[in-house]
Amino acid sequence: MTSNKEPLCYKSDFGDARLDNRLNRIVNTLVDHGTAGIRSSFGDEHQIKSVYRFMSPEKVTFSGLESSEQSRLYEVLDAQKPPLLIHLQDTTTFKYSQKQSRQELPCLNYINHRGYFLHNSILLDEKGNVLGLSQQELWGRSEKDLGRSRSQRTPRNLPVECQESERFVRHFQDFECLMQSFPESQGISVCDREGDFYELLSAKSVSNVDLWVRVHHDRLIQTLEGTSQKLLTAVGQSPILGEYWTEILVKGSTHQTRPVCLTVRICPIGVVLPESLKWSKTTSKSAKKRTAESQELPFWVVQVTEKNPPAGVEPIEWTLLTTRPLRDYWDALQIV
Repeated sequence: MTSNKEPLCYKSDFGDARLDNRLNRIVNTLVDHGTAGIRSSFGDEHQIKSVYRFMSPEKVTFSGLESSEQSRLYEVLDAQKPPLLIHLQDTTTFKYSQKQSRQELPCLNYINHRGYFLHNSILLDEKGNVLGLSQQELWGRSEKDLGRSRSQRTPRNLPVECQESERFVRHFQDFECLMQSFPESQGISVCDREGDFYELLSAKSVSNVDLWVRVHHDRLIQTLEGTSQKLLTAVGQSPILGEYWTEILVKGSTHQTRPVCLTVRICPIGVVLPESLKWSKTTSKSAKKRTAESQELPFWVVQVTEKNPPAGVEPIEWTLLTTRPLRDYWDALQIV
């Protein structure tokens, strides 16, 4: 597999021109071979050994690799100045439970599950082309935190800056700082359900950045009529704006799809912030002021539900929160 794209060019802070050249060769070889691993990409045993020697922590650090990618990414943005930047963040895991050195590694969810969590923020342009990795965090859990419930590990009264969830807020705030350098561009930050918590929902402070989050909590909200309702109840009572057909993967399959007819609803709401947010370091000043004045944050909800699902199949239901005002069906469809 070969690539027709321009080769990636890194200028690292390693202080060694040979390491800089080797970094560029390794990255471009891996890109040319798509999802193949190191052995499949390089083939020759001597080249494989040189790759692993390059990754020795005495020579190359995690922060050094991250800063090299960020420098390259910012050069790309300065040159292209894309009108729309899409910021995607999510967490994945690396499991090394079968390795001989597993006892030296931190834990994942269980004591015998060893490895690392990796949280990535990736930037895309308006056509969905990946521009690069804007931020990355790597961590693991200690054995003393295992064997306890999630509420015991992270009590409700514990501020978000003491929880793992704060990574979503940090990455979002860094994206806002980046977008301040491109005031003519529009930014969209997208999170899955793990990002549905108050500190992130209240973090928006830059006008040219919007937040899109998939709903996880059916929280109490304020409607335009001033009444309090559960979020899913409010959007479920909204009229259907339209329908559209698409193809989705069959559950449990990697390539088989089925046609679905989806209905689209939208609903303006106000998210009421709890009093505890006033004491959180990650809460924006505007959100703290709204909390003190008992004001709610304006959001729009988009809900997509499957019409007439096949017998025995769980119907599609996607509920999304966005800070972007929605006017009609076409605005909602863009969010979906």
